[in-house]
Amino acid sequence: MSFIKKLFGLPDENDFDSMYKVQYDENSPDSVAYITANEGNFMFTVQDIFTVKGRGTVVTGVIESGTIHTGDTVTLNGKRKSAAFTIGGIESFRKLLDSASMGDNVGLLLLGAEKDDICKGDKLFM
Repeated sequence: MSFIKKLFGLPDENDFDSMYKVQYDENSPDSVAYITANEGNFMFTVQDIFTVKGRGTVVTGVIESGTIHTGDTVTLNGKRKSAAFTIGGIESFRKLLDSASMGDNVGLLLLGAEKDDICKGDKLFM
């Protein structure tokens, strides 16, 4: 087996440096954009849309990057409409939150939004 790995230039199982080597060029614009997108900018993909009677429109999904707080203004980049909405509330597993961050599965109450304005797969960002 070792001969085949050497023949095709594959790393040895015990050579962790070559197996998990991460190359990063800090001068590359792509690397800088990737780090910027994952560190602070809020990004959220809509997975489902609900209308809560007496409250408004709620979108659910997982926060891809950044942090969101109640009262923040987010921009919808959608198939049907592009608009700005204020976050009226954040809920995760039946708990009301003041803020949520990357990786959290949440429902966001969008003040002033209509269910017809938003589609699955639309992006919210800040």
